[in-house]
Amino acid sequence: MSGLKSKLLFLLLIFKSSAIEDDHFNGLLCQLFNLFECSNGHCIQPRFLCDGYDTCGDNSDEEYCPDKCFWGEWSSWSECNTNCTNAGVRKRTRMCSCSSATGCDGKDTQVEACSKLTCNPEGTEGCGTSKEQEPPSSRIVGGEDAAVGRWPWQAMLYNKKFFTCGGTLIGRKYVISAAHCFRSENPKPWRVNLGKNRLRKRVFKGNGEHGAEVSKIIIHPDYNSLTNDNDIALMVLEEDVPTDSDVINTACLDYSGNRIFDPTSSCVITGWGKTEFGGNVAEILQEAEVPIVDQKDCIDSYGSDITDNMICAGYLAGGVDTCQGDSGGPLVCTSLKEDNKEYWYLVGITSWGYGCATPNFPGVYTKVSNYINWIKENIDENP
Repeated sequence: MSGLKSKLLFLLLIFKSSAIEDDHFNGLLCQLFNLFECSNGHCIQPRFLCDGYDTCGDNSDEEYCPDKCFWGEWSSWSECNTNCTNAGVRKRTRMCSCSSATGCDGKDTQVEACSKLTCNPEGTEGCGTSKEQEPPSSRIVGGEDAAVGRWPWQAMLYNKKFFTCGGTLIGRKYVISAAHCFRSENPKPWRVNLGKNRLRKRVFKGNGEHGAEVSKIIIHPDYNSLTNDNDIALMVLEEDVPTDSDVINTACLDYSGNRIFDPTSSCVITGWGKTEFGGNVAEILQEAEVPIVDQKDCIDSYGSDITDNMICAGYLAGGVDTCQGDSGGPLVCTSLKEDNKEYWYLVGITSWGYGCATPNFPGVYTKVSNYINWIKENIDENP
């Protein structure tokens, strides 16, 4: 310490013992040694300012920092997006504010599963009923392993020896998939496996699995490969699928057109697609609960790329989505029948999207309800 500062400090100590208040004295002391004066009167070295630690003891050294960001309190949890059959999810948000243009991105969202609620039971016979063989034991992005037989309409499409797309069994010899899965209507390279849980081309008939050749592929005549509009195709199998399988069943179609599927519906996506954008395909069939996105929000995300033949499903916060390899697979939702039981209906066909589970860009699906007449006409023409 220099001689001058030593003398000044000596004088201040004398003044402190007499007329100068503690706060005033501490302030003079901080100024004398070029220290930062905390709100509580303590002095600290300037290098401890805005370092993320409460050095002062009252956090005043961490306030008013040029690039400091502060997260607000979490909002209350939202209502569960579904209240029947599946657990559904709820979410909450918090906002971030910064004293400069750099820093946090303004909003953070948490999503968690709700507790399952007692509601209408699932149906046990006919289309849209599960044949679950065992409890579930995670590759749709954000998904989890599906139990054997849980989604018995899920089809596995092979082009020669390569797994290519998913599909949905809607009749004993009819499978719905996406038009973009096919380069032509030539059925010869194609094979459809049903009742599968693991991604294997080999079929184990003893487990109820079934493999079928394809006799015809019908791509929607108005399919546009540039816009993905009318992204739907019908595969006609060479033979009926056995009716006695413990792991194969059909999904329902809303031939009446009276059922409503909206953001309150309980919906699930399934497939063996990649577990992350650019990642690997799944070994075991994946499932994930997703809400249908309000059409306005869907259009807000993608703009004019969304047509009346498309719907969005997923979370605007991201985290759960279909990905490469899930194309053509089902988006199914439950609906109540006259017996007061829930049955699974094919509502969407996995079509396209920006990335996988990307925030503000939910998955885009072909809206099946717009093609019920087209499906029925082609089934009638290909008995």
